Amino acid sequence: RLETLDLEHLREDALAPGHRRPASREWHRQLGGRLETRATKLGNAVVHASGVYMPNRLHRVRIHLKKLRYLAEIAMDTDIWRPAHLRRDAARVQDLLGEMHDRQVLLERLDATDPDPLLLATLRADIAHRHRSYLT
Repeated sequence: RLETLDLEHLREDALAPGHRRPASREWHRQLGGRLETRATKLGNAVVHASGVYMPNRLHRVRIHLKKLRYLAEIAMDTDIWRPAHLRRDAARVQDLLGEMHDRQVLLERLDATDPDPLLLATLRADIAHRHRSYLT
């Protein structure tokens, strides 16, 4: 079935000026419900991960934030909801949490191989600094 689709026509149609089809009330309701669910899950994950550095809990915050951000981008692109700074702020926090996660994985792998203690201490200090930035 995919091979029979006229993809070029679909692309031209989608890119045509004024092509946006208004979203139905059902679309608004469903997207709003999903946004609410994602926001609640993110809020719970943030509360669960606050305070002491716990890498797995912070990674779950990042995952929930990413899912909320993607839904919010759909809402923005379909003119259903326009949160003022969500896209920028969520991307910034997501990047910070991703950098922390990458360093944590590296730390765990290096720690298992008995590397230079100074390198491990440097990685731990970097993670702690980023964690303070996240809490701020």
